[in-house]
Amino acid sequence: LSIRRQRQMCIRDRDCPMCCLYTSAFIKAGVLEETGRHPYSEQVCDSTEWDAERAKNEIALVNYENGTVAYGIDSMFTVIGHRFSFLKPLFTWKPFHWSMKKLYSFISYNRKVIAPPANNPAEITCVPDVNLKYRWMYVLFAIFTATIINAFALDSLFGNVFWPALGFILGISVCRIIIQMAFVSLVEEKDKLLDYLGNLATVNLQLGFLVAFMFYLAGIGLELEWFLYVYFIAALFYINRIHFKRLKSLGMDPRLFMYWALQWVIVYLIAGVL
Repeated sequence: LSIRRQRQMCIRDRDCPMCCLYTSAFIKAGVLEETGRHPYSEQVCDSTEWDAERAKNEIALVNYENGTVAYGIDSMFTVIGHRFSFLKPLFTWKPFHWSMKKLYSFISYNRKVIAPPANNPAEITCVPDVNLKYRWMYVLFAIFTATIINAFALDSLFGNVFWPALGFILGISVCRIIIQMAFVSLVEEKDKLLDYLGNLATVNLQLGFLVAFMFYLAGIGLELEWFLYVYFIAALFYINRIHFKRLKSLGMDPRLFMYWALQWVIVYLIAGVL
């Protein structure tokens, strides 16, 4: 049966770039019709199964024929299962379902710090709860991923330096974040700390990928030294611009940007001495 005949509606967070991206992908893939998604902020649902607070954390799929509501990974599996029925046994396999549910929660609870909305935060109605477990999991994931990527890149460039590089980069990253969090606690209210920490982790991860690509270019024999310098400066400028924009969107003290930039200067002075 088609989504239209089932009268199912996907209730999405229209201020979330990630939600918009994958619902658009569903439409292009033919598993969801254009009329099959609706903004959370405009949703009116009288189903007894409707939970407005839960729908902020897990995208909801409302069936207007029988009043049932599926949330999170179950809503996605329901939509995909209508188009690709051969996948239903996989979706109901407990180990797969459990792992996908955990992955979905990991992304959903952190979606505002992974890809922040363009709108004014005061105008956003669909804001997920701050889940301490998934926020710290994301922060640690971002730190370790960026560290490992750059350690591999340095190892490919200089050879046999993976473990020393891993320890150095990880130590520097952790120390910088701890110091920055100390600055945050001095100039901001505590309720902003976790949101800023998540955004900072994303910025650090983005920089990790950009720097790793520079090391890759050097590793494959790119001899244009001036280009690598220009690339590195441009990457730092781009990341600092993103950091400043995220600070502004969170309504936080702009001095935090200067503290972070000062740490960069100190790190590279230390690296230069070593």
